[in-house]
Amino acid sequence: MKVEHISFNSTKPGPLEGTINNATPSISWKFFGSEQSWQQAAYQIKVRLGNDLQWKEFPVVSSNKNLFVEWPGEPLKSRASFDLSVRVQGDDGNFSEWSEPVHGQVGLLSDQEQWPARFIAMENQPREDGETAPETLFRKCFPLSKKVKSAKVFSTALGIYNLELNGTKVAEDFLNPGWTTYEKRLLHQCYDVTHLVKSGSNVIGARVGAGWYSGKFGFDGGLVNIYGDKRAISLFIETTYEDNSTELVCSDDSWSASYGPIVAAGLYDGETYDATREIQGWSSDALVGKDWARVEVIDFDISRIEPQSYPHVTVQRTITARLLPPTPKGKTVLDFGENIVGVPRFTNIKARRGYKVTLRFAEVMEHGELGTRPLRSAKCTDEYTFKGDANGESYQPRFTFHGFRYCEVDDPENVLDLAKLEAVVISTNARQIGHFECDNALLNQLHSNVIRSTRGNFITLPTDCPQRDERMGWTGDIAVFGKTAAFLLDCSSMLDNFLKDLWSEQRMRTSGPWPHAPAVVVPDVVKHLKHFWDNQISAIWQDCAVILPFSLFRATENINLLKQQYESMETWIECLPKLEHQMLWDRTNVFLQLGDWLDPAAPPDRPANGKTDKYLVANAFFYHVLTSMVTISELVYPENVSNLGLYNSKKQVEFAGNRLSELVKKANYTIGTGFAGTPHILPALFATGHYEEAFSMLLAKECPSWLYPVTMGATTIWERWNSMMPDGTINPGEMTSFNHYALGAVASTMHEIIGGVSILEPGYKRFKICPHPGGNLKRCHVEHESPYGVVSSRWKICGDEFILDVTIPPNTKAVIELPNGHSEEHGSGKYTFTCKF
Repeated sequence: MKVEHISFNSTKPGPLEGTINNATPSISWKFFGSEQSWQQAAYQIKVRLGNDLQWKEFPVVSSNKNLFVEWPGEPLKSRASFDLSVRVQGDDGNFSEWSEPVHGQVGLLSDQEQWPARFIAMENQPREDGETAPETLFRKCFPLSKKVKSAKVFSTALGIYNLELNGTKVAEDFLNPGWTTYEKRLLHQCYDVTHLVKSGSNVIGARVGAGWYSGKFGFDGGLVNIYGDKRAISLFIETTYEDNSTELVCSDDSWSASYGPIVAAGLYDGETYDATREIQGWSSDALVGKDWARVEVIDFDISRIEPQSYPHVTVQRTITARLLPPTPKGKTVLDFGENIVGVPRFTNIKARRGYKVTLRFAEVMEHGELGTRPLRSAKCTDEYTFKGDANGESYQPRFTFHGFRYCEVDDPENVLDLAKLEAVVISTNARQIGHFECDNALLNQLHSNVIRSTRGNFITLPTDCPQRDERMGWTGDIAVFGKTAAFLLDCSSMLDNFLKDLWSEQRMRTSGPWPHAPAVVVPDVVKHLKHFWDNQISAIWQDCAVILPFSLFRATENINLLKQQYESMETWIECLPKLEHQMLWDRTNVFLQLGDWLDPAAPPDRPANGKTDKYLVANAFFYHVLTSMVTISELVYPENVSNLGLYNSKKQVEFAGNRLSELVKKANYTIGTGFAGTPHILPALFATGHYEEAFSMLLAKECPSWLYPVTMGATTIWERWNSMMPDGTINPGEMTSFNHYALGAVASTMHEIIGGVSILEPGYKRFKICPHPGGNLKRCHVEHESPYGVVSSRWKICGDEFILDVTIPPNTKAVIELPNGHSEEHGSGKYTFTCKF
């Protein structure tokens, strides 16, 4: 038995994975081994702190717990680093080998020490009120007087930033410090820069763009300077010398600042880069020319700074394009083959000084041209002006991102090598842990589309879409999709961070008719936009306060998350406007009920006006939230739980299932639900025995259906069932994104029903494998890397025989149920089951 994939809280060790945000991190590990019915009986942990050479072994603990185990030693100090290893004992009495040591890094903990650096901005920086703003460069020369043992940078910014040290980029990540509720929380990053510093003279450089902090943001044209009007950096370098003495270099008023070659950058509109304005050697001691401005120290509440504990946004892969025939208007357009989120990149291109190329982006084509109407006001355009370097020039935008498949190239002199123009795909670096594959190519493409949309919308937080003038953390979208996301990606630490912001926004909402209700968008930019949604409440979107943490707990067994969010959940439940005797949503007041958002019957310009009564939808979710809250309360505060009198009847369920089946048949198996109903319709049919109807609906190709977009060439999940009409024209509604994950919640049904993998006890401590073959499928494979290890269900039909191969990870048990009704329970191992079919 091997112990692998050790994590702290939910933070994975390693560069760009995030830092530990508390002094007593919990510890989790996974098992890799094929021993049958293996259970952990005990574990032992050893730790080596900082510069210590000796390991400290802690006593063996008799326990089968391997998730969120308590920290064994004294609380860690702020900025501490350590190595940790685990070994486990099986119920056979044998110990495993010690795991490979993993390295842990604690961030700066504000309850232990103050952030030592100052926030600095260019002195007399003019207020930028336009749609885009230039970057600011910062630099500082500093000496290191002795031989260096290690060096780390702790950094953050008001804006988004990159660092360079002695002329070299510190890391290949994007959009730091991410988007949080800046009024309460600003994340810092930590980088090991030991390999970049040297004894003697060193130079640290930072480039800062406006980003979410002061750049244009928000629908209906958006606003600028939402959180502030100064682009600022704050960082310190902690150097440890060979004699174990330490030295700090902090940002302060001794630094210098300048404008750089990024003359304009915005998240919506793109980046304008003028290479003729590059400053040679700006981040090294080889600076050439250019007078630099002074900086000024600006006020910022440093108690808001905390470590980023989830993975950074990084490059996932790069792809090349094919050149399409010239458009009817004579434009040059590249097709990257799939709808992705990222930026372009070209390398070693030679052109005359002052020559400019322009790249415009869109998700779809319409009438043979770039389909830009769904972008609304977002320009999604990058421009590059060459400096005339005879060795060639390379470019990749830093302070923007686009959602696109197609790129229109304006390059009159044809200097670009279009075959080598790349799309750099970016996402929060959450590892894929869920997989689905079957013998139906359309279903496989649908599942791939779900994954692509999830990755494309996980850019520091779960957004609704990545391309138009929105890209916000709509709570309803992730409420209905969180369960699916947790199966597909190792995203719990990112969503944990999102929930902290949700609670921060709740606490700030002290006025209006519904104080302390969750925001419908997190971080809540709606309050700054003075939109009519501000201070409104609605089911589903604000139910996210309960639904999302419970979904994550079911997937990960992280009880600490429920404890962290309990007050947020309880506060939302208490402020719901319930009728006094019926305990239902009150219809007598005007609330922002969005209902079954974007169901197929909703008019293009009125996406909330679906066919299902909004309050019926609201009350269905109210029941769902209450039942979830009962379970959560029993787990967190069992002594306070009373009988809430929740009621459901098997006859009611049976009647509802039969009625649903009739409606599905009447609609010729097309879909009649939107964001709220779609995740539940197939499970409801399967749960009430209507398998044939469920498969017919899943496999339908007529619009509206899951496979209709696939037949239209979709590579991501659309916002509307008919975002593109059958004739190839774009839906006339303003809300017509081609990358919106909510309707992709159907993937959970593919995992649970077709593949048969479902949770019985949180974290897959006990689970069921019960495949439901149908829809003429002859084989299917579903795999999930659970908190305990790999869960796998692989079945096929050979003649009249059904063959099922399963993998059950160590320290768990699984109930195996075959199509003929035969059921067995097994511990860990690999097994094969057969029955007549």
